[in-house]
Amino acid sequence: MGSSFLPGELIAAFLWAQLEHEGEITAARLRSWEHYHAAMAPLEAAGMLRRPIIPHDCTHNAHMYYVLLAPDIDRDAVLARLRQEQIYSVFHYVPLHSSPAGKKYGRVAGALPRTDTLSQRLIRLPLWVGITPAQQDTVLAALRDSLGKARAA
Repeated sequence: MGSSFLPGELIAAFLWAQLEHEGEITAARLRSWEHYHAAMAPLEAAGMLRRPIIPHDCTHNAHMYYVLLAPDIDRDAVLARLRQEQIYSVFHYVPLHSSPAGKKYGRVAGALPRTDTLSQRLIRLPLWVGITPAQQDTVLAALRDSLGKARAA
């Protein structure tokens, strides 16, 4: 209470520079997103994961690239194997009803098994404006290997 959470001048300068190049930044992120998306098609066809679904009448800004792992693949094992390759992929969000604040303040009437199950299968892949196709290919190769080992385990 009583604090000011406005950005300081240095943060504002970084933000302004990004805003001046928003079109270029978004275009680069979309190229990287599409690279992942095309490369994931065979993994989706093999039943190992589901790629993001963007409705035909919608657009997105490539904020992130996530995949939903097949139910028989252990997300934590995949993330651990990726970390061994120095690829820092992360799980997606903790469902609000199971977060500390959600447990304290939430008003959930009953269990949410679908939400819990889906949240345990989501991972986000590294995606930033400067990621190169070669770096993405390294991520993809490690992910393919990780998926195979996690399913075999």
